[in-house]
Amino acid sequence: MPSGGFLFTSAPGLNLSQGRNAKVSISLPVRARCSMARGRFLVAFWACLMVGCNDRGLPNMVPIRGKVLYNGRPVEHGIVKYVPVSEGNGRVALGTIQPDGTFIMTTLKKGDGVQKGEYRIAVIAPQPFSDRGGQAGQETKGVDEVVLPVKFGMEQQSGLTDKVGADHSGYKELILTDP
Repeated sequence: MPSGGFLFTSAPGLNLSQGRNAKVSISLPVRARCSMARGRFLVAFWACLMVGCNDRGLPNMVPIRGKVLYNGRPVEHGIVKYVPVSEGNGRVALGTIQPDGTFIMTTLKKGDGVQKGEYRIAVIAPQPFSDRGGQAGQETKGVDEVVLPVKFGMEQQSGLTDKVGADHSGYKELILTDP
């Protein structure tokens, strides 16, 4: 078979004037070419994702757990976010705050911790939906829940930091107070 084409031995309405093994070029419509390109991209994307999510994890990981307190009371919901101080020195890590104020940091796999490096920390604890003043005439619930000032949700303004190294205790208590 000639390379780069298709071999047709018979097809209705096809004139094979050059003989039985004529080379026939078929141009795919733009839509089909885009679909094929999208398919190749998805295969490459998933291959990269699988290579990045291997069982070995990231190097230089330190498991970190902790507790968030605001004015002496546990923060009952939200996220703790570790953001590297400088690019290329660590990765963003997140920890979900539990009802007792505790959290466990995760970078790739649940509970794997934080890469060694210096981090700024944000504590994001949005007001629960029921506290946002439902529809008129409805009572709101959870009025006594802890709600943090917005500054703690921005790592550049929170004033919270952590230096994660081999000597890190693996525990970080975040004590937040009113300004």
